[in-house]
Amino acid sequence: MKYISFAIPCYNSQDYMAHAIESILPGGEDVEIIIVNDGSTDSSGLIIEKYAGSDERIVIISKENEGVFLSRLKGWNTAQGEYIFYLDGDDYLPEDALEKLYNIAQND
Repeated sequence: MKYISFAIPCYNSQDYMAHAIESILPGGEDVEIIIVNDGSTDSSGLIIEKYAGSDERIVIISKENEGVFLSRLKGWNTAQGEYIFYLDGDDYLPEDALEKLYNIAQND
């Protein structure tokens, strides 16, 4: 089982998506990254496919545009992690944030 699943709604996030993904990748093998492509019309789809093609921890779900809530819900329903973390396509994790968050969750 993965210990943290990231659910990332993606809608026209081509300028930010690579940074968001790159900030999670150092999290180790127990991280699952679920990117829900919510009908993007820019090159976001190509960017996430490139990452998914080179990293088996990344899962892509493509669907018609229905908004961020339903994209997050789709990520939630797909997640297999002990914890679920929502990260928007234009966000990123600061260095060491994942380890700190996991330790807090385990201790509290």
